[in-house]
Amino acid sequence: MALVFVIFFFFHCDFRMSSWDYFIATGVLYTLSWLYAQCKTYFEHGIRNKARLTAESNDTLRISVDTTMEWGPGQHIFLRFLTCGAHALTAHPFTICSVPQPGRKNTLVFYVKARGGVTGRLMAMARKNPDIQVPILMDGPYGGIQAGKLDDFDRNLIIGGGAGAGLTLSMIEDFIRFSNPEEEKRQLQVIVATRDPGMRAWYTRALEDIAVRQSRDSPIPGLSIHIHETFTGQASSKPGGNELEVEVGIKSQSVESKECNPLTTEIFGIQLFAGRPDLPTVTRQMASQDGVSVGVVVCGPSSMTHDVNQAASEVQSRVLAKRPDTARELWLHTESFSY
Repeated sequence: MALVFVIFFFFHCDFRMSSWDYFIATGVLYTLSWLYAQCKTYFEHGIRNKARLTAESNDTLRISVDTTMEWGPGQHIFLRFLTCGAHALTAHPFTICSVPQPGRKNTLVFYVKARGGVTGRLMAMARKNPDIQVPILMDGPYGGIQAGKLDDFDRNLIIGGGAGAGLTLSMIEDFIRFSNPEEEKRQLQVIVATRDPGMRAWYTRALEDIAVRQSRDSPIPGLSIHIHETFTGQASSKPGGNELEVEVGIKSQSVESKECNPLTTEIFGIQLFAGRPDLPTVTRQMASQDGVSVGVVVCGPSSMTHDVNQAASEVQSRVLAKRPDTARELWLHTESFSY
């Protein structure tokens, strides 16, 4: 797009008004930016990295990369797969679903919803050859929040929609790493909404991996995870009704389902619900107690992010007005919806 703009800008000026100067300056700046990105990709992480591909469900692909790099919870990285034909010329952003382990070999983990294009090709490769390894180039990480940031707040609300569910995994592990088993004041509520019927299975397996890495075999104080399934066939709220009643009153097979290990369910406080959550109401309820500090992180479709932003703005207005039954602070962080 930048190149097309420059060419038509040049023609528009009709070789007058020093159009050559604009053309040359734009070309130099664009080329320098492109060269910097290429050098950063090749020299910062090297060219010998390989990604392992595993089909977690019919629609979800697990990508894992052994690395020595460091990153923070919620960050994303650009991956370029060198075995996907013309796609090898483009880099794609993927949200990192793991956190680095001090003193251990680190593994970047991504849970990707397979669509068309490069993700569709990668899924086909994973189905044909399970755990196949393909060469990649990496650029990043970018975005995210500071490690241990969730420890600054009394209550935390992490929301993930669709492919954004992967971001919640790194937030959960970060919360566990910095949590004090004897301190029950801090709370972390995770809400995940998905249309993928296979999401429940791979998500609980990912939580099992977290429990193993963090050596947890008992319930984690203050942690609860609500998985809302919105695909066809599940009950949903009535038009104009209170969606929060769906969350409270209508549960799916939840902890009894074969996809959920009872021990994992108990450790992470997993609850399954049918229908979409009422995110504005949940956000306001998290900040409805005097004197508490609240941290909110959201990654999902634009409509989900908009609803949470609106609710957070209302709460922050009440905080500034020093209204009763309101938290003393609400911090909001949003991440772009990526693979």
